[in-house]
Amino acid sequence: MSLKRDDLGIPVLDAQDIEQLSERFLGHAAPQVLSAPLFTPLAEIMDLLRREGHCSFQFDEDLGATPEGYKYLGYFDIRRRHISIDRSLSTEDVRFPFTVAHELGHFYLHQTVRPDALGSSGTDAIRDSTRDLVTHRVEGSRPRSLIEWQANRFAAGILMPRRTVRRAVENAQRARGITRGLGTIWLDRQPRSKRDYHLVMGDISATYRVSRAVTRYRLTELGIIEVDNKTMPTLVGDLMGTALNELFAGATPTA
Repeated sequence: MSLKRDDLGIPVLDAQDIEQLSERFLGHAAPQVLSAPLFTPLAEIMDLLRREGHCSFQFDEDLGATPEGYKYLGYFDIRRRHISIDRSLSTEDVRFPFTVAHELGHFYLHQTVRPDALGSSGTDAIRDSTRDLVTHRVEGSRPRSLIEWQANRFAAGILMPRRTVRRAVENAQRARGITRGLGTIWLDRQPRSKRDYHLVMGDISATYRVSRAVTRYRLTELGIIEVDNKTMPTLVGDLMGTALNELFAGATPTA
């Protein structure tokens, strides 16, 4: 796919374009995850990118915080093609996979972004605080929101590939004895609906080794979770935003 870019160097992409790009990335870095519901081996992907000379990685830095107190969890240095993850995130931290995948999104999509698109002139790095990592809507007056939205969609695409997610849902539903509406998760206020929802969400999270928040975000954006708007008048965007806020501790300042 040849990428068209705007005047700020940001690729012009819709959600389907990002799905295709995430699949192309995985086709090179971890093709096995495109054929069956499996966890995405981020360590192996990073090792491959390092060995091929595409990108370097560091995990022992304290990246600090924004002036408002939002912790920086990752950054991508455009000029050096270098990703750093804050040392506070161990590999066991539920935020670690999404943060790494998000920075890989910047690496894959944003190597031509101009500094004035990042909100602070003179920098060659995209620094991601907890507030940036929860972006799920694009604000037309803020180019940075588009960059973060793209990285979040890419991250979800490589952690839970579109090609396998519905099959994973069907497998989980069958294993739980759920036979109606296979491949779709219906959510309303009925106790059985809520029970099935939580059971299947837990199974999917375990399959892909991601948090329930990431699972909810991904299944919502793919339209797999269907909400009864009569009894649960919640917008899809609210579900997605709530999931990311939950993952990153409400995106609240650290001080």
